[in-house]
Amino acid sequence: MSRKTWQTIFRIFVALLALGILSLHVGKVDEIVEAFTSINFYFVIFAIILMVLNIYVQYKKWLYILQLYYPDVSKKQAFGSILVGFTLGLITPGRLGELGRGLFLQNLNKLHVTGLTFLDKSFNNLAIFFAGCLAFYYMLKYPYNLSIYVLVPYSVIVLMVWILLFQLLTNPEKIYLFFKIRSEKSARLNKIKEFFESLEKIHTKQVGVIFSYSVLFYFIIFLQFLFLIEAFTDYSIFPTFAAIVAAMFSKTLLPISIGDLGIREGAAIYFLNQVNVLKLHAFNAALLLFSINILLPSIVGVFLIPRLSIFNNNNSS
Repeated sequence: MSRKTWQTIFRIFVALLALGILSLHVGKVDEIVEAFTSINFYFVIFAIILMVLNIYVQYKKWLYILQLYYPDVSKKQAFGSILVGFTLGLITPGRLGELGRGLFLQNLNKLHVTGLTFLDKSFNNLAIFFAGCLAFYYMLKYPYNLSIYVLVPYSVIVLMVWILLFQLLTNPEKIYLFFKIRSEKSARLNKIKEFFESLEKIHTKQVGVIFSYSVLFYFIIFLQFLFLIEAFTDYSIFPTFAAIVAAMFSKTLLPISIGDLGIREGAAIYFLNQVNVLKLHAFNAALLLFSINILLPSIVGVFLIPRLSIFNNNNSS
């Protein structure tokens, strides 16, 4: 077997092992099932409705990015590539498979579209980074009650990183020029120059629009998670919300399992337990979030896999 196959098997093993250990840690199987039987399904329905809204937000952002470079791309193509991305992302750590959206978009430069997808994902990572830093500060100050000697250095470091990122976000042209110059001097980078050309038409206005979509994307996910936690019992909203943000941020830092299974649930148990959420409820809510936001859209995307360009010999690369 190839190295990639072994890596995939290892990541599936990590996901199953992590879920198995966590399920034993939070309670017996009958206790996990019993918690689901007493759930408030109205909150679950709210989370599902928000899932539909979130897919729409992702679709609008992706369509906006695509049409900056390909004005003739259809809404149907953009939406289909989003769903295919869900399916491909399900079987990869950190949902990196979403970079394969371009396989659904026929007659477009696949390397360039991959660069656009990477751009899309990068803005999501920036949004969760900003939110996660604030959530970490809250967790350090209140549940952990750490001294000012820890909080001040943390705040200074975060502020410095924020200033650097702000400068980059408000001057995206400089990033593009940097990669353009580097690709002209490097034969290796020149081979993938189409990837970096995804930055060519990204200016301050476009940064604002794309980043706003990313903030909305994550805010909806946080609300979904909150609804799913509240579906089990009534918890204090603000501390729970902060712990959710911290957990989701931590999950993005450890892309080592398929679909982030086990990592998401482990982070949820750890952080939510710090604000007095039962481990069982945190585990179940995280599993529900995975099922609603990733598994369900991925199942729909499976039916579009046969339409990928790799299965059509007539498509150009």
